[in-house]
Amino acid sequence: MKIRILLLSSNPRNSNTLRLSEEFRKIKDSISRSQYRDSFEITQGDAVRPKDLRRLILDKEPHIVHFSGHAEKEGIFLENDQGYSQQVSGETLEELFALFDSVCCIVLNSCYSKSQAKHLVNVLPFIIGMNSTIKDSNAIDFSVGFYDAIAAGKNILQAFEFGVNAIKLNKPEHSIGNRTLSIEEYKENDHFPVLFKGKKEKNCPKIKNKKISKKSILLATTLLTAIGFSLMLYKSNIFSPVDPIITNTGCLNTYLKNTLPERIIKIEAGAHDVNIIGNQQTKDKPIALILEENKKTVASLIFSVFTNNQIFKIDSIVDHNCKKIETFSSDSGGGNKYVLQNWGELTIRTNNKKYSIRLEYISGRVSVNHFYEVK
Repeated sequence: MKIRILLLSSNPRNSNTLRLSEEFRKIKDSISRSQYRDSFEITQGDAVRPKDLRRLILDKEPHIVHFSGHAEKEGIFLENDQGYSQQVSGETLEELFALFDSVCCIVLNSCYSKSQAKHLVNVLPFIIGMNSTIKDSNAIDFSVGFYDAIAAGKNILQAFEFGVNAIKLNKPEHSIGNRTLSIEEYKENDHFPVLFKGKKEKNCPKIKNKKISKKSILLATTLLTAIGFSLMLYKSNIFSPVDPIITNTGCLNTYLKNTLPERIIKIEAGAHDVNIIGNQQTKDKPIALILEENKKTVASLIFSVFTNNQIFKIDSIVDHNCKKIETFSSDSGGGNKYVLQNWGELTIRTNNKKYSIRLEYISGRVSVNHFYEVK
């Protein structure tokens, strides 16, 4: 079962602006960075009205309800239909949450919410409220610390301690932005959250640590052994440097044996401007192109570059079975199809299809300008 978290915010028009979007973004970051992120489901409700509060809990059946916004000792402030503040008392919250079986914890991240928390102890297992006024930045710090711990698999009590410590780590700020509608003196020693252990007992979900079975360990060990053996064979030249996907017939090993591995390039049909040999690489050794379509080899060719007069000499072209292809032509070279001028186009016919490839040499760089099937 996933742990369902419902994030609720209210910032009425007649109240000072709070950084609620930032707070919820950071809460989501806390969950998403966790290795257990798939164990959580987060729903967010903004500009919450009393009926939204009821409907969201009915629809989502959350385990943790988190409210961020303004409050006073008499109650929290939601919004009415016009966007102005509408107070909901602690008694009313108690009556509402008594109707829900899923909620295990409520976080009232607003000023003076300790007063509402005292009512909720009768109907919920865990209630977190604020002792007095709390600065906007400190409220955010608490949320980040709390949900970092929740996302790491800690219980409510442990997560609460992490949240309180997060406020202390960042030092309480004495700036504007209290989460209350009234203007009162900020008391330095009275700004921390409080946790109430409620009278109601519920079976709250927990993160289940995924245990690795012996079968999975054996499978992983076998796979790693096979990979290590394959690398050993590769280094000892039992395998060709060419990807085994394109050497299913085995004949390409022989065809490419005299070409250096770093000069064997795969080109997929539809490719454009693919760099083959850069400025710092030598041009006096053969280059091999393995031409593919849908990851299957259609032809391979070996050619050389003559940089002085900027021409390409085609040494040979073979099909996927390494049979020599003679049905090809170039648009340059004075009738010699084995010679291709710079920017020249080579047309290859194989397996009842026709392909076009254009080679380019510019500023010391050899590249394939295009390779595609001619329809």
